[in-house]
Amino acid sequence: MMIAMAAASAVGKVISAQQEARGLRSKAAFEDFNAGQEKIRGMQDANKIRENLIATLSSNSARYAAAGIDLNSGTPETIDIATQEDADRQLELSRSNATILTEQRRMQAAQYRSSAKTTSDMGWFGLATGIFATAEKADNLYGGSPEVGKTKGVASGASIPGKS
Repeated sequence: MMIAMAAASAVGKVISAQQEARGLRSKAAFEDFNAGQEKIRGMQDANKIRENLIATLSSNSARYAAAGIDLNSGTPETIDIATQEDADRQLELSRSNATILTEQRRMQAAQYRSSAKTTSDMGWFGLATGIFATAEKADNLYGGSPEVGKTKGVASGASIPGKS
């Protein structure tokens, strides 16, 4: 009975490890998906920044034209350049953030995959050690190899007290 329980425990370790590994692989797939979402979010942010730049420049141009100011010289041109430079900085920051978040997600996914492999390997290692422990228990319980004339614990050629 004890041997059967040890064997069942060893098999249970493998099953448990495989379930945990599947869960980690699932988390890895989800992080891969999230990495794609971060990339898309970064592109959407960049589009919003460009749209805001175009709207701001158009609004400025309309105001200057309504006031009768020459759009290609002086203050209007300086303001437009500053507005474009600000938009460029925002775009660069948005791209950098999207890249960082995407790579963080990919690194997390890789870590989950690595943990899944380790967990799976440890489950199989648990099975192997369980098999050896079960074999050792059986050996101790049933007295080792069934060679004729051998008694457990007595060296070969030694005599047993009371026997000739």
